[in-house]
Amino acid sequence: MPFTYHLPQQLEPNTENVNEIPPEYKRLKVSLPGTRVTVSSGDWGIIIQQSVKLGTQDYTEFYACSNIDMVLVVTYDSNFISLHAVYEGSVVTTIEDQVLIFKAKNQSLHYIPRGARFRTELSAGKPFHSVSLAPERSLLSRLAITFTNLDSILAAFRDNVHVHQMLPFTRFRNTSRNELAKLKNVRYPGIGWDEYFHNRISDYVLAYVAQVHAAYMDGLMSEEISKKIDDFIGGIREDPGMSVVIADRAAKMGISPGLLERAFRNKVGTSVTYYLIRERIRKAKELLSDRRLTVAEIALAVGYSDQSYFTRLFKKETGITPSELRSTEE
Repeated sequence: MPFTYHLPQQLEPNTENVNEIPPEYKRLKVSLPGTRVTVSSGDWGIIIQQSVKLGTQDYTEFYACSNIDMVLVVTYDSNFISLHAVYEGSVVTTIEDQVLIFKAKNQSLHYIPRGARFRTELSAGKPFHSVSLAPERSLLSRLAITFTNLDSILAAFRDNVHVHQMLPFTRFRNTSRNELAKLKNVRYPGIGWDEYFHNRISDYVLAYVAQVHAAYMDGLMSEEISKKIDDFIGGIREDPGMSVVIADRAAKMGISPGLLERAFRNKVGTSVTYYLIRERIRKAKELLSDRRLTVAEIALAVGYSDQSYFTRLFKKETGITPSELRSTEE
């Protein structure tokens, strides 16, 4: 398998690892010869990973349903170019110092260097189901002739660059979902097998590239706008309590509010508002470890003057109140 997930150390003694999908999860089964299966389960929940070769291309499905909030560390043992799409749920992933939100019906193409370590946050009671497809580099090279933005991804792979790179998030449309369904459930004879996979995968990758190309043509990801959005994201990470009014921020950037929202979503996978909430909750969790601060003071520090509203929002995102989290940690 191209990547390996690592459970929190305290869960490992109470985890069973098998190579068969439990009957109650048979709907997830990839029905292709040679599929490798890893299932980890315990009182904390279940994780199912399936991986198979489609011709010369790697296909991996990942499903997790945890009964507790947890952080998985995902590592890669080789350089990897992957088109990653989400069927169900959402996770927050930290890649180096970049925070990305992988949400249902979103997809994005990534170059991931060997040895990369991603921190992926799973939320209690919220299933997450995604798929990663590593297309042939020859296919990407042919597409790069007309869509030059693929060049940076291919160059990073070729030059063994040690920094993660990605193209924008786009919608994971029903047509693309159908292409993947055909791939993983095919009952095709051996003759012509590779050609069948090649055609299906080419259609799937081309649909994504066409969407990204449209975003670049619309000016969403021009170099100037991209730099401004990166600076904006960095500002939120550094000070999530900052006041953000989309119209005012867009005016300072010299772009429309709609363009700001679309370009931001293409960068991190979600809206400005939701990203800001996630960062504020993250910061609040850090501050809760300081017993000298009251919940009201923490709420104000992350941008909320109304403690009751902050508490409701915190519970909606985490499942518990700030006071309950603090008590748990004690």
